[in-house]
Amino acid sequence: NPHLIEEGLEHIGSEVCLESGRADLIFKDKNKKLLLVELKTYAESVTELQINRYAADYVLSEKIQPENLRRMIIAFDLSEKLKTACLISGIECKQIRFADLKTLEPIEEHVVITQEVYKTVAVNVVQIITIRAFHKTRQTAHGLKCSHR
Repeated sequence: NPHLIEEGLEHIGSEVCLESGRADLIFKDKNKKLLLVELKTYAESVTELQINRYAADYVLSEKIQPENLRRMIIAFDLSEKLKTACLISGIECKQIRFADLKTLEPIEEHVVITQEVYKTVAVNVVQIITIRAFHKTRQTAHGLKCSHR
């Protein structure tokens, strides 16, 4: 459900392997710019460094211009320090509320995702916003094998 992030997004990849780790999601926006998304349950200021490393790796590996790559951090909770750091460095931040997720359809008819499950899945919990549409999608950049995370 990429519409929870932004209207008009086209999914490019999930868990994309890069030299410094795995980028959670990559989209193309309605203006044809790429959007690199890092998902967190709680995002702290170190997340800014992480998404910048991923962005640099992606720009170099895909040979794109840096101005054609947007960066976004999505979390249930964002620290004030991170919000300020992102504002200074041009990284977009989005806070997802549990109420936003209640509108999602189940992944499978026999799977019921409760609030308790959302709370206990830790870092991967935010990925539920995209798992219905992309749970079978995997893409790697240049065939790199990732052992990160």
